[in-house]
Amino acid sequence: MKIKRMVLAMLAICLTVTASGCKELGREWSEDVKSITVYNQDFQSYLTARNQNSAIYQKIVEKMGFDVVGESGSATTYLQQLNLRWTEGDLPEIFAVDGLDSPEMMQKFIETGDIAPISDYVTEAEFPNLYAYLQQFEYMKRNVSYFDNKLYFIPRYWENEKSMYVRQDWIDNLNAKLDGILVAEGHASSAAQITDELRQRWRFGVPKDLIEFYRLARAFTLYDPDNNGQDDTIGYMSEENKDFDGWVFTAFGTLWHQYVPDGGGKYKSSHIADESKLAINFLNRMINEGYMSRDSAGASMEDKQKRLTGGKIGMVYAHNWYNNFLSDLISVDKITLAEARERITMFDPPAGPDGRFGGVGRNNYYRGFAVNGSMGPNRTKACLKLFDYLYGDEGRTLVNYGVEGLHYEVEDGEKKALTNVSPNGIRSSEIKYVDGAGYLSFLVSGVDHFSQTTQTNADIIVPRQKRSAENIGKEDYPDIQTASMISHRTPAREYFLEKMALWTQDISGTYFLGAPEWDVKTLGWDDFKRVPVNLNNSWNSYVREYLDSYKGQTMMDEYNRYIASGKAQKAQA
Repeated sequence: MKIKRMVLAMLAICLTVTASGCKELGREWSEDVKSITVYNQDFQSYLTARNQNSAIYQKIVEKMGFDVVGESGSATTYLQQLNLRWTEGDLPEIFAVDGLDSPEMMQKFIETGDIAPISDYVTEAEFPNLYAYLQQFEYMKRNVSYFDNKLYFIPRYWENEKSMYVRQDWIDNLNAKLDGILVAEGHASSAAQITDELRQRWRFGVPKDLIEFYRLARAFTLYDPDNNGQDDTIGYMSEENKDFDGWVFTAFGTLWHQYVPDGGGKYKSSHIADESKLAINFLNRMINEGYMSRDSAGASMEDKQKRLTGGKIGMVYAHNWYNNFLSDLISVDKITLAEARERITMFDPPAGPDGRFGGVGRNNYYRGFAVNGSMGPNRTKACLKLFDYLYGDEGRTLVNYGVEGLHYEVEDGEKKALTNVSPNGIRSSEIKYVDGAGYLSFLVSGVDHFSQTTQTNADIIVPRQKRSAENIGKEDYPDIQTASMISHRTPAREYFLEKMALWTQDISGTYFLGAPEWDVKTLGWDDFKRVPVNLNNSWNSYVREYLDSYKGQTMMDEYNRYIASGKAQKAQA
């Protein structure tokens, strides 16, 4: 929309009339569609590819019949930039939005008519690929109170794309000196008393549950798993993005930043669930006992990756970019790709007492894209034509694998990459690094590259990605947003994260004081339920504050009333 909002007063007037009345203050977009512009964060590589008239870009223009121009915003300040462009009436045809994570902005765009109700345009006959994709988000029309039974943005597809990583060579080293460890832990008074049955029972392996995870993290910390004779290893490391601790909450039986059944037919925030307290207690213990890195709260994703491959940390939870870990390991240890594969194993995050495991849950999307609401139907449909192509098999293949005959070839029904491998022998899954127009893949999915069969180690990564996607917890009624939730959910979430950091990064041991001893020989699920008095008291105080000052009770009451009213809709299975 090219409307210049000269003063806020004019905007206020505009809000009191219909969306069409607001548009009359400016001019309609021309219906002669020669180009459309896509505004996205970190889109510079696409701009470069367009300037170079790259092979993928040429194919896109050929298929669309119009130019696809790119504009790049900052990764860190994109939303502020977008808001400024909105204020100045300078929104492009397509632009990335934070979606329901920024409800105030979405409401504002809808009320001013600045984003199109795409569900009014997307029909099965005209846009079959996009129509089929959007069916999974039909629930959103009803669950978002201000959507008024329409869909206002195209959610970008996302699924869980994370796994646990472990130093397999460290596990092997521990098992090579298992007799000494068993004596040190009191399983026998001397090596002569150790039987094969005892060795088999206590042999270390890839941990399947939290008990085995704790025992392995402890052994990685205490028993010199890299055999360098120094006390310089730690069992596990997390990072500043606390979503990477979400798997612990899943294991204890709750979800992460979502609403869960309260056992009485209603729903409550997972922020106050007792299972969340148990997860926090577990993380608190791991750090206080020294089996988890104390600087996890301030560490970056890169930090934990470098420490795993650098021989300082034994386990991390990270994206399914197995090749990144192997590349680092090859560089650090001066080994071959085959040797690197033997040193790192990917696996499911450990399960909890009831067998549950998995990553952070969300209903198959993360952020998305909106279409300018002040355009005529031809230009709006041109934007939707681009998405329809990219969500189809042909378009998705183009932006993920490139141009057949140039970037890949098909042999015996399988795609074979023609692009060069890196000096360490690893071929990336992402064609965007070869042709920047491949960044258009991020308009439709943030995870497609984990499923590409032409990448090195696809035999491990592709099934691993499928496994990650299958094991994820989701709300029964996703994305419910009512008035109180729009106002209070974000501050409440920040309060939870603030308190979680205080409790888990308990360097002084305040909340660990009086914690019961854990004996690895007899450790059972009942031990996980015992919470130190100080942590328990602090948790209870937090819950009261969350429910009262941070309007948690108000949000839960409104959430449950919305479901009881029949307005809400469950997501498709």
